[in-house]
Amino acid sequence: MDASLKRQNISTSIKKFFLDSLYSNHGYNVVFDKEFSPPENQDTDNWINILIENLEPNVVSLVDLSIYIFTRKDTEGNKINEIRDNIMSYLLTGHMDLYDETMTKFGGAMIYIDYEDGIRHVSDESKMISIVCTLKWGAKC
Repeated sequence: MDASLKRQNISTSIKKFFLDSLYSNHGYNVVFDKEFSPPENQDTDNWINILIENLEPNVVSLVDLSIYIFTRKDTEGNKINEIRDNIMSYLLTGHMDLYDETMTKFGGAMIYIDYEDGIRHVSDESKMISIVCTLKWGAKC
């Protein structure tokens, strides 16, 4: 199977993109889980939860990304807005590198921002913003 069709390669590439940009560059807590709770074993006031969903392999493959930003103790919403702006600066480049299982770059995906919600108040007095994107890339079927 071609590297461009392997779910593991796409998932690893997405994780690398967000960990390199958000954790390494800004120190944000990033988790890839369906649970919206903060990272385990961490007492944190902000975190980013990223869901990788609906992979559709094809000549033009796509996958949906749901990005959830959470903050606590953020009365005026300054921290959540800062995190949102940093995430958008990476997404608005419109491009994400794709890597195979040896972490060799084999191509790239285009990033399309589908929609973004404003700040919502959720349980435990947290604030949340969600951003939904679609990645599309050419694949060898």
